[in-house]
Amino acid sequence: MAYVLPKSTAPSRMVSEAVSDETPTTVGELRSEPRVAADGHARLVLDQDGRVAVDARLVDVSRSGFRALHESTALMPGKVVRFQYFTADEPRTIRSLSGWARVIWTRTEGTQMESGFFVVLSE
Repeated sequence: MAYVLPKSTAPSRMVSEAVSDETPTTVGELRSEPRVAADGHARLVLDQDGRVAVDARLVDVSRSGFRALHESTALMPGKVVRFQYFTADEPRTIRSLSGWARVIWTRTEGTQMESGFFVVLSE
């Protein structure tokens, strides 16, 4: 399965102040943790039995979450999934993390879906 990165990056939490009643101005981004670009594989399990799973490609990771590309319409905001991901930071260094994560946002571009996940519990 070939993945194509969307044209823009993940939606950010933005603060706006109204200059006038009709013109909002962007003040800045409120992310509290840096994101690190990642190239890896994620397995997202959608049901209790582990029979329904989605394969995804990691885009970036942070201390409390990750962003992934996939083709599942079932990953909507609020959905809690079991996950396991692997990244290769440099040759011979493979990192993995598993646990439970909540889908915070999902956007679509054609058949490609991109979601941001908040890690609820890591194992």
